[in-house]
Amino acid sequence: MTDIPVHRVRTSCRACGASRLSRFLDLGDQPLANAFLRSPDQFATESRFPLGLYRCGGCHLVQLCDVIDPKVLFRNYLYVTGTSDTIAGHNARYAATVVARLKLGAAHRVVEVASNDGSLLKHFRDHGVKTLGVEPARNIAARARADGLETLERFFDERVARSILASHGPAHAVVANNVLAHVDEPQDFLRGARRLLAPGGELIVEVPYLGHLLDRLE
Repeated sequence: MTDIPVHRVRTSCRACGASRLSRFLDLGDQPLANAFLRSPDQFATESRFPLGLYRCGGCHLVQLCDVIDPKVLFRNYLYVTGTSDTIAGHNARYAATVVARLKLGAAHRVVEVASNDGSLLKHFRDHGVKTLGVEPARNIAARARADGLETLERFFDERVARSILASHGPAHAVVANNVLAHVDEPQDFLRGARRLLAPGGELIVEVPYLGHLLDRLE
């Protein structure tokens, strides 16, 4: 089995598969996000990778074409959702809305992909709903498990969805917040979510929208 390269370049669109990708913003070589160094002595040897924005001429999806091995990016991750009061308030409202919308109770399960420290799943648990987190960052998954939230250390895809379906049964909601845009094969991700959902269940996705980023100068 060959090793996955740390960096490779896509030549086809993640959404439609077209090869009509044009770069419209080039930010040069950049260090990885959330990969903070321990001392200034490491500055000279810090890894940097190309960072450019591309637009698909077929479906118009804006995306990155420089792909970093997800294990390098996410196996030891520093961002923890539970440290933000704003997100905590959002999570409480989010869970209450989903529970009411889908009429969830003790017989139902919510699976969160990229569940981080379980900050959102805690609120579903407070409503009496069964939960399962899927989080590839070992350090953060351990924090969630220490808080009593069952969490699998996996990158979610259709194969993992099959495994969860066999071991835990179907999900009545699959939640994916700020993760789909990081996935190199989003169609496989979405097939997995569809396979995992019970009849009448819903996939709930949060993603940034380029229009808002531009309009609000974000």
